[in-house]
Amino acid sequence: MEEVIVDKKIGEVVATFTMEKDFRTWGHISYEDFEISNLDKLISSLPKEDEFEFNNENESVVEFDTTEEIIDFLSSSISITGDPYGKDKEGVMSFSITYSGEDNEEIFTSLVSQFNLGEYFDYGYIGEETTQKEGLSVKVLLDSDTPYEIKKWICENIKTPPETLRAIYKNYPSYSDDISKNTNTPVDVLYELSKDESFNVIRNPSTPMKIILEMMEDKSNRRYIASSDRVSKDILIELSKDENWRVRENVAKNPNTPIEVLNELSKDNELVHPHDDIGREKEPKVKLGVLDNKNITSDILESLSKDKNDKVRRIVAEHPKTSIEVLNELSKDSVLVSGYRNRNHYIIKEAVAKNPNTTTEILEKLSEEKCAYIIETVVEHPNTSKDVLSKLSKVDKEYFENGIEYQSSIITYIKGSIARHANTPVDVLVDFSKDVGEYHVRSISIENPNMSSEVLTELSKDDDSDIRESVANNTSTPIEIIETLTTDEDKAVKKQAKKTLKEMKRVLRETKKAEKEREKAMKKAEKENKKKKKD
Repeated sequence: MEEVIVDKKIGEVVATFTMEKDFRTWGHISYEDFEISNLDKLISSLPKEDEFEFNNENESVVEFDTTEEIIDFLSSSISITGDPYGKDKEGVMSFSITYSGEDNEEIFTSLVSQFNLGEYFDYGYIGEETTQKEGLSVKVLLDSDTPYEIKKWICENIKTPPETLRAIYKNYPSYSDDISKNTNTPVDVLYELSKDESFNVIRNPSTPMKIILEMMEDKSNRRYIASSDRVSKDILIELSKDENWRVRENVAKNPNTPIEVLNELSKDNELVHPHDDIGREKEPKVKLGVLDNKNITSDILESLSKDKNDKVRRIVAEHPKTSIEVLNELSKDSVLVSGYRNRNHYIIKEAVAKNPNTTTEILEKLSEEKCAYIIETVVEHPNTSKDVLSKLSKVDKEYFENGIEYQSSIITYIKGSIARHANTPVDVLVDFSKDVGEYHVRSISIENPNMSSEVLTELSKDDDSDIRESVANNTSTPIEIIETLTTDEDKAVKKQAKKTLKEMKRVLRETKKAEKEREKAMKKAEKENKKKKKD
């Protein structure tokens, strides 16, 4: 983020605003990043293309004679709806807004506040007294008229010097919360703040361990200390025996907690109401904390798979570290829970069907269930076999228990998942492609790479343009058919065919290149072998 300096003596305000975007696709600005509601006006405000390039090095200066022009530019040209500083963007456009005037300090700060640009501008104006660090202008908060957003920004900015933070703390204790989070805050200030802002001080990596140990004397601090990734194993062992379940729960979640401590905490049977809501069923919060720990072992998971609590067993059934043997046992767990509109869910079996490690054999057993919610999960699993998918492609409402409960949409969903699945047999896809009553399923099946090329060729002549578009979207469609569709009378079909053709040619080029490299490597290896034999 560029520095913005407000210099009262010069009588000028300079602000740099940076938007990150791949400007090779300038006409397609993502609303997830930022929105430009009046693109023409923005571009016309910038220098012409021969004077300005959209890249990481150039920046444009836009000058205004009056504050009304700035307000008009900001309000009608730029509307920020997200974070323009995303790290995945490929291009940067920068421009400076320059305003000259005697009352520039007040005008600038009011504009920042009015348009909520505090997060997008770095600026140095605060008051009269100035300190310097790493080239950033920072001024002590002496001006009572300075907007709250600017004061908050100074307190949280990691480039604000320690002495400035100390001065702010002494003069403005109401900003203690922000100062306690800053890694530049002096140790003596952190010590003072530890009495009132304990949570932030404990989480602050600049807080010495000596202060944290002293804070443990206050029982109310222990739950926060237990969640810190900085505390030692000895402290975590001590806190794992605390009388407060919240402390033990945080120890159970802490990635630094020793395995032997996790094992002990997995036997903690204290039950509490979630969020202290007495209307909700009690839960073993410490056990759930153990399940949330990334270091949990398969042995602990096996032990918890036998727990009386349904939620605990469900989480074990979904966990990627749960062994195949345990998943097999849990697939027989028939606990039934009433869900939305009183529809029954076999929550443990459904969880097993979701587990990425569940085997083809277990999924085959689960496919025999008469619960639609289990079946819709089974048909989404990548390990589900061709035979199971073929069998389930014929299900209807009557197939399921209490079939009248299920809307026809769930049948469409199941068939759609089968039509999309990589293991679905060709004959099933062909049947789906002929089902005019299931339009959604039909389109998906046509786009499946396993679809017969003969069927795709035939469907490329279908009267329905949406069907032809689906054919054009399948890279298994013969390339000569794709080329024909690039001249289709329907714009959407034509566009999709051109896109697919481009991708097919790219893959073909890369395949040929890989083959050449492989041949080259083989010849080189053969040459080296001959040389070794001669030697």
